Amino acid sequence: MFSSAFLSLFVRNANHGGFSFIHILSAWTMIQLPIIVWNARADNVRRHRTGVRAMVTGALLITGFLPFRSTDCWVSGCSADRRAPCSEPYP
Repeated sequence: MFSSAFLSLFVRNANHGGFSFIHILSAWTMIQLPIIVWNARADNVRRHRTGVRAMVTGALLITGFLPFRSTDCWVSGCSADRRAPCSEPYP
């Protein structure tokens, strides 16, 4: 999870070379993940469980309600510009 969040910082196609909303989520993941692991190692089960549940629930809600390019295509069956089906490449 940490490596995916870190590598996503180098993806800048969506916002004309700048940072976008997904980069905020990546930074949040890279901050929260060590805290969650530290809570597990410190036998603080309640805080660990709460952190994991919050991260997973947040990830599912953000993906569901704020669809990004690939998720939007997967859910709705069309490309991001809503003109071509998913089988055609993105413009």
